Order: sequence, then structure tokens, then C-alpha cells
Amino acid sequence: DLSFAKEPWYVHCNHPVLQREVLVANQQDWLLFRQETFQSALIEWAEYIHKLGGAVEYNAGKGFNSNYRMYCAINEEALYPHADMLFNEGALQLGYNRVGSPHTRIREHKVVQNFDLPLMTYNHNTHLLAEAFSFNPGMVGMWSVGDDPAAETEKLRFFKFYQKYKHYQTKQVSLAEIAILLDNESITFSQLETPLALCSLTQLLQEETIPFNFIYNKDLDALAPYKLLLIPSMRCLKEQAAKKISDWARTGGRLLTTGKTGMYDDYSRLRSKIKTIRTLQDLYRMKQSENVFTALTGEDYSQDFVKSIGAGMAAHICELQYLSEPNSDTPDEWRIEAEHINRPINSNAIMTIINQLLPVRNLRVTSEQDVLVDLCRRKDTGEGLAHIFNISFAKKIEATAAVEIIWREP
Repeated sequence: DLSFAKEPWYVHCNHPVLQREVLVANQQDWLLFRQETFQSALIEWAEYIHKLGGAVEYNAGKGFNSNYRMYCAINEEALYPHADMLFNEGALQLGYNRVGSPHTRIREHKVVQNFDLPLMTYNHNTHLLAEAFSFNPGMVGMWSVGDDPAAETEKLRFFKFYQKYKHYQTKQVSLAEIAILLDNESITFSQLETPLALCSLTQLLQEETIPFNFIYNKDLDALAPYKLLLIPSMRCLKEQAAKKISDWARTGGRLLTTGKTGMYDDYSRLRSKIKTIRTLQDLYRMKQSENVFTALTGEDYSQDFVKSIGAGMAAHICELQYLSEPNSDTPDEWRIEAEHINRPINSNAIMTIINQLLPVRNLRVTSEQDVLVDLCRRKDTGEGLAHIFNISFAKKIEATAAVEIIWREP
């Protein structure tokens, strides 16, 4: 019975997407309540459909550049294990924005790759089909209404290719050495900083031809395959999650955090150096913050650093510098549009730290053109598979690349 529930004021007169950071506890609880009720209903329906012998498909929202957790109440970590396939209306299309940054839909594909689910998208040409083949663990293409197969020679040629090699897609496992942590509450409560940091850092890795995977809190007990964990501006990181990450770092892992990562506690309060207030001076010092990883590094996270931690390393970058940011007075701010998704201005400094943390990589690809890469293996045969996807086709350019692979898998 929700007849006595009082919705937060912003639902009525001030759209929640106009808030860059949701800091009011009542509003935070409301956003999580929407997620919980929505996912509990969908999970219940999914279980019923499975009992009937059917397949479950979820619409996964508008794409990674939108805060679908806040706007659409979608928490993929809770929902996707109950689905058989996903559909995404990805707003980003293959090509380049106004400042020349290449765009792909690898982020959407990498999200579902974590859950080993096929993702249906609008793949209306062979390049989109090829991108889906490279980074999607299942679904590739759909015919458009009214398409004449006899006139679609390129699509038919691709589908024949797919039928021959589909097990290199449906049975592939990414061997990326870099993991990027997606924390639901941190992203849900941040309308701009965290999603923009995620888009810009993945854009940097994409343009530097470095494979990466997305992981969630559920994956923190299985960090062994990764050499470097990147946490971009996830401010609400929980103590339990931080402990698992710290233990991994001490035994040889490499940790890179940015922005406000770990600055808020399990109850979304600013982490304070003062744990107990005994004097008036303690009260005044309550706003002196610390980081959830301070116990690991001994740093106050007020400046950039790189240091050894046990057998591993930890680093922090205080600020990502952007070419431009979305306007704060438009209802469309919940979607970070293509012109705002660029590598950070301070990319050289970021890459210096990444190369220091990860000096040797299993896959290195050098190209004068824009290419997208991943290193995988087949689950059934163990065969290796390097995906090299040409983005610059959008400029009518055929890319060439030099590829170096260090194969560490049996």
C-alpha cells in the first residue's frame, strides 16, 4: 500500500535530471526504491516466463551515455542475470563527433558481455554488424521491414560469414587486462560527474587501442584475471567492496582511482577523519574528509600520486579535464551527447600513469587510423582471437595496423 508514500518534491516541479548530484537522503532513497520495485517486478515476471518455457528479453534503455539508472530505474547488476537477451536503442552511432572524436557502441556491448548475454541493436549496415560480432556475445543483426534479401548483397555476405564463424562470437571470453568498476549507487546519484568520467576514460582507452571490461561488485571476488582496476569517480564505494579491492592490490594488483572515488561512506555521507565527536574541536573538524582507500595508501587524496602497495601499486588522479560539459539547464542532460564524449584534455598525464601501472600489455595495436580492439579466447577450443575493428571506415578510410600479442592462456 503506497497511498501514504510522499514522493520527493523534484518529481512534480523540478525534474531530477536537472540535479548534477543527488545529495538529499530522501531523494537517494526514492531513486533506489524505484529501482528495487521495478526490478522485483521484472524478475518475478521473468521467473514466470521461464516456468512457461519462454525466453525473456529486457529493453536495456538508451545506451551507456545516459544515466538509465536514475532516469529509467534500471540496475543491470540485479536485472540482467534473469534475462536471456537484451535490446538496446543505443543513441551513439558509429562515426565522429564535431571535434573529431571517434564513437562506437563498445560500451553497450561490454556491459552485456559481463553477463554473457546477446544484445539486439539496430544494425542497419555491415559495419554495425561487424562491431556487434566483435564485442557482443551473441546477437548480431536484424532485417529492416521491407528489406529485399536479393538487393542486400553485403548483408547476405556478412550473414554467411557469421554462420561460418559464429562460435568465435557466441563462445568468446574477453582477455582484457583492464577492468572498470561500475558501482550502481555512485552512478545513480551522479547526473554528470560519474557518467562523464566513465565516457571520457573509456573513450581514452578506445582511442589508445587498449582492451577493457566492465565489472560490478559481484565480480570483486574474481579480480585475478585483471592487471589493472580503474575506478572513475565512484564516490559511494562501500567498505566491503574497498576491502576486497585493497586485498587484491596488496597481493599484486594495480589500482587507479579518479575524482571523488571513495569519498562517501556506506550511507552516502562524506567520509570524515573524525570518527567520534568528543570535543567542540572535533565537531569543527568533521568536514575534514578521508578516502575509503586511505588505509591502503596512507594518502589524503588531495593530489595525484603513484606508489607501491605491498606487491602491487595504487594511483590517483584528482581531476579529469574536459573539452566541454553539458549545459545544466536542459532536460536532456540525462544523456551525455556525442559532442561531449571526448578523451580528457590531460590524457597524456593519465596515459603516463596507466603505462607506469601496466608497462607490459598482452595486446598492443599500432595504427595511424582509429581502430577498436579486444583480445579473446574461445571457451570450447581455447583458440585465441584478436578483434581489430576499423572505426575510420566512417571517413571512407581503410585502416592498417601493426599487432603484437603476448599469449598467456593455455
